[in-house]
Amino acid sequence: MYLVIRRVFCVIMVFVTVIGTCSFAPESEEEGSQVHEIFVEDVLLQCLEDYTMAIDLSKHKKTVSEVSIVYQKLLESHPQLYFVSPAFTYTYDKDGYLVVLYPKYNMSLDMLKSSREEFLEFLQEVQKQATLYGSEGDKALFIYDLLINSFTYSPAGSENYDAYRLISEGHGVCQAFSMLFIALGRCLGLSCHMVTSEAMDHAWNHVRIDGNYYHIDVTRDLPSEGRQTEYRRFLLCDQGMQDLNYYDYTCHEEHTCYRHDYEVIADDTGHVSMIAPVSEIGVFIRGKWLCMIDPKALFLLDLRSDAQQDEKSAAQIDLDGDGQESLTDMLILLENCEEKEYPDLLRKKLMEAALEEYTDDSLSYSDKIFSIPIF
Repeated sequence: MYLVIRRVFCVIMVFVTVIGTCSFAPESEEEGSQVHEIFVEDVLLQCLEDYTMAIDLSKHKKTVSEVSIVYQKLLESHPQLYFVSPAFTYTYDKDGYLVVLYPKYNMSLDMLKSSREEFLEFLQEVQKQATLYGSEGDKALFIYDLLINSFTYSPAGSENYDAYRLISEGHGVCQAFSMLFIALGRCLGLSCHMVTSEAMDHAWNHVRIDGNYYHIDVTRDLPSEGRQTEYRRFLLCDQGMQDLNYYDYTCHEEHTCYRHDYEVIADDTGHVSMIAPVSEIGVFIRGKWLCMIDPKALFLLDLRSDAQQDEKSAAQIDLDGDGQESLTDMLILLENCEEKEYPDLLRKKLMEAALEEYTDDSLSYSDKIFSIPIF
């Protein structure tokens, strides 16, 4: 569910002089056009972050409609503004230009202080966990998997629309997931934005990977109770989204997603994410993800942009660098799975694959496991 920013306006008075409001507009007449076109967004952002009660926009000569568009863009682009309501009141002058904007805030200053600490703590913890991931594709999958495994969709009647409440309450609607993806992505150095479709009543993300933008929709890949995760909407192009019946969507940055580097083209469904068959994302090791395709297949996935995107089985990957695939490579994977405490089913499938692929009478399987160092 996507919350369309409501433009609730209340005319208070015409011609007012506001004292002590927040304004960063230059005084020079020569810079007037630049003030109008560039700085109104910066002024609003700074004032909202500072919990300003009255924002002086008189020098910007913007109509209410123009300011409303900028206001909506700010709330959809900056997850840290979770405490700002989409509604605001205002005053205007005789020419119809907005003079003073009065934001509405969803929490007190005391509540804001404690929530900001909680919000920042969560981002910092995720940042620590993500230090292992080097490529932008790996970071995107890390965030995607984290959101899917950590949060649920809001039950009817208790919808959460922002990133903070998704973190604090554990559930949210599509807008909340999209905003938290933006916050986490930017924390890890990714360029992320929200994509919205009023016609679909839905929101998701654009993410830049190695210079190109792709669609990611975490919410619609959330598994229903008793079902496996479907990684169908990860790094898709525009055509891939259209093949999945997405329509009438917009992004404030007007990105075009034309590359299909991370997709396969199936005869029956068109463009589909290359990891759509995956039912479990496991250990990340030496730049590759161990994935499981339920119920019987394992493979390693490389999300670097210059990688060959062929799905080799775990038994076909040389991880110890000796130039050949061997039991040692399988044991390296298994050791990392054990160390990271990944699901029993994933470890079991990997052990079965190793035992099926390799046999050695001179040394027991358990001895070989403990002979391989964990790195």
